[in-house]
Amino acid sequence: MSRIGFGLGSNELFAALVEAGFSVDSTAMPRPRYPWTKGGVDWSTSPDRPYRPSAADYRVPGDPALSLLEIPISCATVAAPDDTRSVVRYMNPAYHPRIFQRSLEGWIADHDHLVTIAHPYELTGAASHSLLAFDVQAFEDNVMKVEAVCAMTGGCEFITVRDMADRHLRDAASA
Repeated sequence: MSRIGFGLGSNELFAALVEAGFSVDSTAMPRPRYPWTKGGVDWSTSPDRPYRPSAADYRVPGDPALSLLEIPISCATVAAPDDTRSVVRYMNPAYHPRIFQRSLEGWIADHDHLVTIAHPYELTGAASHSLLAFDVQAFEDNVMKVEAVCAMTGGCEFITVRDMADRHLRDAASA
């Protein structure tokens, strides 16, 4: 299992992951490319569901495909108070609850999974931020909201990306 920070990647890097024996990656962040994006990769053509990356372009499914399974991080419209336009961001339970919960409900309405990411430094002690709460209680509230929203739509369970990959591969094999 791998995840390349900042959504960085290249065909050579993904080929090296396969060569090194990795079978699952969760780097893709399917969202538009914005003018203010500094570095990173343009994931705007990537699907928001698991896929086998094309050997020619790891950002999209294709044939021939790499033996790696890509599990994209869930990205949705997340409205920060200072946004001047709609922005798609990765789903992060470290966001302020009112922000995270609106985005969560929209995501769950259209998907049967949610792949989140949070960094430890985002949970405590930092200065005020319009998007990140920097509060463990906010993180806990958001996780509880995930459970509540999922319960309203038929239930959910918390699993690792590796477990999600195993289920995806098992379901694909039996289809």
